[in-house]
Amino acid sequence: MAGHRVVVLFGDSHAQQWFDALDVVARERGWRLVVFTKADCGPALGTVGRDGGTEPYVACDQWRLRALDRIRQLRPVMVVMSTRNRETGPLDVAVTAGRDQDWAAAWAKTVSRVKQAGARPVVIADTPVAHRDVPGCLAAYPAAVNRCHLDVFRSLMLPRQRIVRAVVQAHGARVVDSTAWFCTPLICPAVIGGTVVYRDDNHLTSAYARQLAGVLNEALGE
Repeated sequence: MAGHRVVVLFGDSHAQQWFDALDVVARERGWRLVVFTKADCGPALGTVGRDGGTEPYVACDQWRLRALDRIRQLRPVMVVMSTRNRETGPLDVAVTAGRDQDWAAAWAKTVSRVKQAGARPVVIADTPVAHRDVPGCLAAYPAAVNRCHLDVFRSLMLPRQRIVRAVVQAHGARVVDSTAWFCTPLICPAVIGGTVVYRDDNHLTSAYARQLAGVLNEALGE
């Protein structure tokens, strides 16, 4: 939509899944929403392995740099970022303190680039990963939905999220912790308020994302 204030959504498919919520917010606030997303290619400035392997995903590095350059040209007021937590660390960062710290350092580089573009960096912590096809599970157990709920500790990489949060906040980013929108202290339900939360094993349904527009709007601040 057209608007005088530009806001960017930037990251991989775990950023793209927030489009339906952020689009509602943008329309309410009169923002022009611009989207830069690429599958398996997060915003943190660290080279990832293609398909989870050790071969550098060069196309991702090139795309990310072009996106950051375009963001600099757009001069947005805010850049909203998210990505799927990876089990491995960046391939181009020497593991010293650990993989979590390496990812935090890669995130810090991106946050600094976003701030240099004059934008407010916002990082949405990753959503729970189901590790199984949730709609398939619900279809198999329609009378026992609880069998499809997610375990909090298996679905959220909490230590990494805490480390990344501390580092990006120290570099001036706002962090949106969405955990409470999905989980209780013990489980992350597969269905909330009658709406299926996941469309596969790790992405939100559009319907549930839209339901989160209100809390996302509040979390983004003024």
